[in-house]
Amino acid sequence: MEFDYYQYSISEHLASAIINGDESGLSPEEISNLKAFMDELPVKNGHFDVMGDESNFARCEVSGLHADCLSFRLYFPLVSDWADQEKKIKAIKEYATVFYNEGWDVIVECWTDADLLAELSINGMDLAKTFKSLQALIDVRADMMAEHQAEAKSSY
Repeated sequence: MEFDYYQYSISEHLASAIINGDESGLSPEEISNLKAFMDELPVKNGHFDVMGDESNFARCEVSGLHADCLSFRLYFPLVSDWADQEKKIKAIKEYATVFYNEGWDVIVECWTDADLLAELSINGMDLAKTFKSLQALIDVRADMMAEHQAEAKSSY
């Protein structure tokens, strides 16, 4: 299996929380910042590793503050079989076409293959998870449209 990675500069005092899940010694604000950072990671099925043990003074990507930081890598598996990726993208497009009038028009009209592949990657190349995450986006869009329509009707 092949892997790729994202690299982050993170304050060294957060290493134990990231690698081992040990948040002892962190303030509530630091825990909140770390949770927000982890929630926004581009992949959820990754593994963190620290690259070396030398820190450098830099901007921590968790807190936004300057600190002695370590270089962290978030490794994630690559799907090397492009044919498998193409099949999954095709399945999403076919589903979106069938349910075009139920909000999936935005996928058909606006999402590129690269967008769909990125969404698949975020969901660990799991097609079912990807459909759920896309449906959640479509539901948010539908709620926003309903609010705008209600506002427009009430302004008459």
